[in-house]
Amino acid sequence: MHLRSHTELWHSNNSCVMSCEMEAVLDADQWVKEAEDHIHDVQQHVKKLEVSKKLGSSNCGVYLNMETLEGTLFCIFLSASGLQVVSTSLDERNLQCENDETFETFHALLDKLSPQYTKSFAAELQRKLMGLMDAENQ
Repeated sequence: MHLRSHTELWHSNNSCVMSCEMEAVLDADQWVKEAEDHIHDVQQHVKKLEVSKKLGSSNCGVYLNMETLEGTLFCIFLSASGLQVVSTSLDERNLQCENDETFETFHALLDKLSPQYTKSFAAELQRKLMGLMDAENQ
């Protein structure tokens, strides 16, 4: 599903409007591809991360549904500005603008939202380093 306009109201109280003021960086399909690359990068460190079928994408960005390893739910908006949590529910846009924080990477976002992510990522890094050490010793 693609959003119809360049300007999308994303908070239920209409107090905040996200708009694509600059020229579009990617089209709707390219945003989905961009999201899929991010999903592949961190999927083993979350329970669920997928493009929202309800909110979809536009030339402004793409909405993602995420469940952390702790079981906390979020709807995330990925755009040229970065990543923003737009809801603590799936398939919704309802957080107040004053609380918005933009993250440059999913790693930064998850590092803030999910203590289990940090542990999972560190364990994966340690396994990879041990594998390299074992390979060098053979």
